[in-house]
Amino acid sequence: MRWALYRAVRLTTAIALPTSAGMALVAEEMVSVLLGPKWLPAAPIFCLLCVYAAVRSIDALLPPVLMARRRERFLFWYCFALLIVVPVAAVVGAMRYGAPGAIVFSTPVYCAVMAIMAKEALAEIKGSFSQLWREVWPVLAATMVMAAAVLALRELAFAGRPEPTWDKLLVLSASGAAAYVAALLAIGSPVIGEGAEMIGWILRRHSADS
Repeated sequence: MRWALYRAVRLTTAIALPTSAGMALVAEEMVSVLLGPKWLPAAPIFCLLCVYAAVRSIDALLPPVLMARRRERFLFWYCFALLIVVPVAAVVGAMRYGAPGAIVFSTPVYCAVMAIMAKEALAEIKGSFSQLWREVWPVLAATMVMAAAVLALRELAFAGRPEPTWDKLLVLSASGAAAYVAALLAIGSPVIGEGAEMIGWILRRHSADS
C-alpha cells in the first residue's frame, strides 16, 4: 500500500503541480484571451485558486488509505473539522480583504488540517514526510525550472508587449511545458517511466474497446 500511494502521489503531482503553476504563471494571458479583458481583475484570484488546486489534488489520494485501514471515525472528524474551520477562515478573509482574502485565509487552514490527515495516513503505512519528499522533489525541482523559463521568456521576448495575446499565451505555455519535461528527463525521475506506462495502459484499453 505504501508503494502504491507513493506511486500515485508521484504521478498526480507530476501532472497537477506543473499544470497549476503553469496556469498561475500565465493567468493574465489566459483570463484576457479566453474570457476577455474585462475579466482581468479576476486573474489574481485565479492564481490563488491554482495553489488550492495543487494541494487538493494530493489530498484526494489519502482518504482511501485510511478507509482501507478502517479509520472511518478519523475521516469523519477530519471532514467535520474542515466543515467548520475552512468556511470560518474564508468568511474572515472575505470580510477583511474581499474575494482574494477568502482564498488567502482558507487555503493555509485547509493545508494545516490536511497535514494532520497526511500524518495519520503515512503512519498507517509506516511511511514518513521525509520519504514522501524524496518521491516528489524531482517534480518540484522541474516545476521551478519551468517557472524560471516562463518568467525569463516573458522578460526577454515579450518585454515590449505587456498586452495579453494568443501567440504570447501559446509560446509561454509551450516553452514552460518543454522546460518541465526537459528538467524531469535531466533529473531522471521515475515518474517519466511511470507516465509512459500509464499512457500505454490507456492506449491499449482504447484499442481493446475499439
